[in-house]
Amino acid sequence: MKTKNDSSQLIKLVRNIFFSIVLLIFAISLLCTACNSKKTYVEKHQGDSEIESLNTINLAAVALIDEYNKNHKTEWLSLEPNAKVLVEKCKVPLTTDWIYEIESNKKYWSVIVKCSNAVNNTDDWSVKVPSSRVE
Repeated sequence: MKTKNDSSQLIKLVRNIFFSIVLLIFAISLLCTACNSKKTYVEKHQGDSEIESLNTINLAAVALIDEYNKNHKTEWLSLEPNAKVLVEKCKVPLTTDWIYEIESNKKYWSVIVKCSNAVNNTDDWSVKVPSSRVE
């Protein structure tokens, strides 16, 4: 026969187990959020007074892609510029355009991001940002 004391201890045990499970689920969800929100190298790259930010180059490409997606009801994505790209800071706003490429029998669309006037008055530059459709 159960006593009142045994019942209260059982309730406390169940309550403790319940709160432990809730805390565990909360900790796992925080960990998953942290894992999923990691920034890519390009997103972290901010450049400096002489080097253009890879993130800025990618955001210019993303703006063109987003506009195209909106107007054509498509789902293109930026695959980000090559992390090895190093170009001078641009004095003027970056310009963008689509470019169709054929390489090793592969055909694909990229966004070309251009600068017509770099910081040290050097030649203009352009960076190709590959893109892909969401399948």
